[in-house]
Amino acid sequence: MKTEFLAGIFLAVGLTANAEVLSVSKNAAWAKATTMFNGMIAPLTGYDIRGLLWYQGEADIPHRDMYRTVQAAYVQMMRQYWNDPELPFYYVQLAPYSYDDPDGFSASLIREAQMLCLDDIPYSGMAVTMDVGDPGTIHPADKETVGNRLAYLALTKTYGIGGIDAEATLFNGFGIPASPFRTDIQ
Repeated sequence: MKTEFLAGIFLAVGLTANAEVLSVSKNAAWAKATTMFNGMIAPLTGYDIRGLLWYQGEADIPHRDMYRTVQAAYVQMMRQYWNDPELPFYYVQLAPYSYDDPDGFSASLIREAQMLCLDDIPYSGMAVTMDVGDPGTIHPADKETVGNRLAYLALTKTYGIGGIDAEATLFNGFGIPASPFRTDIQ
C-alpha cells in the first residue's frame, strides 16, 4: 500500500492524512502504516479468507475522536482488497487496563466508539473483554476466553451455527420509575 492510497482513504472519510496520522513515529520505519500493511497484510491479499479478526485499540486512545471514522474506513479498505463488501470483521474490545490516561476516561471513550462501530460497520461483531481483563495488565491473561468469544462470533454470524450466545450484552439504558427499579439491556 502506498502512502498516497492511505491518504486517499483518509480523505474519503473527511480526515487529513499528515505525517502524524500516517506514522506512529516519524523515526521508526517499522511503525509506518504503509510498511506494516505491506509487510503483514499485502502478502495475504491473494488468498481467500472467510473473515477478519482484529485485536487493537491502545494506540488510538489519543485519537479517540477519529476512531469510528478511521475504523470504518479501515474495514472498507480491507473489504476492497479482498473484493468482498460483506467480509466479516470481528474485533476485540479494549481491555480494562489502567492506561496512562491524563483525563482518566479516554479509554472508556474508545470502548464506546468500539461499541458504536457495531452500528457503523455491517457484518461486524465485538468480543467484550471488560470481565476478563486486569487493570494492571494491558492484555488479558485469559486469552482462551477472548479467543472463544471471537470464535463464537464467527460460528454464529459467519457460519450460521445456532445455539451459541455470541453477542455481547450491551447496556441500553435505565429508568427509575415510581416503582419498581428497571434496567434495560439488549
